[in-house]
Amino acid sequence: MKLNVSVLTATFALGLAACSAPSNQAPAVSHPAGDTTPSSDILSAQAFAGKFAGTIACGDCQGIQTKLQLNADGSYMLDETFAGRATNNFLSSQGHWQIQDSHHFVLIPNAQDWEHRPFETLNSNDIRQLGKDGKPYTNDAAYHLKRVLGTSAH
Repeated sequence: MKLNVSVLTATFALGLAACSAPSNQAPAVSHPAGDTTPSSDILSAQAFAGKFAGTIACGDCQGIQTKLQLNADGSYMLDETFAGRATNNFLSSQGHWQIQDSHHFVLIPNAQDWEHRPFETLNSNDIRQLGKDGKPYTNDAAYHLKRVLGTSAH
């Protein structure tokens, strides 16, 4: 019986030592299953910076002539002229633009009373403004801006 207790004690001690021994093996790194985007496809402020322009749809005017300057330092300047309006026909906004993922960014104005504005990159020369919910508008083509020549992405 004494031998059985000694064997049990030794086995228990070895088991505890094995559980508390430090491991030299590196911990496994988990990668999200859906994350297969190549790094070259990721939107970057320096690579995508430039000027974009176009006329955006307007519910109470003839169109919003839009000029958007995205700077490599993450800042932006947005000028909007409301065609056909006699008053309140020009708005200007400054702030920073923040990359959301490989095809989406949002304008975050410095003025607290202005709303964030989401955009989607369609390719290196075309972007479209999205609704507040982050989805394309019903009349999608009316919300596209094109890169101004001479301000190509790097």
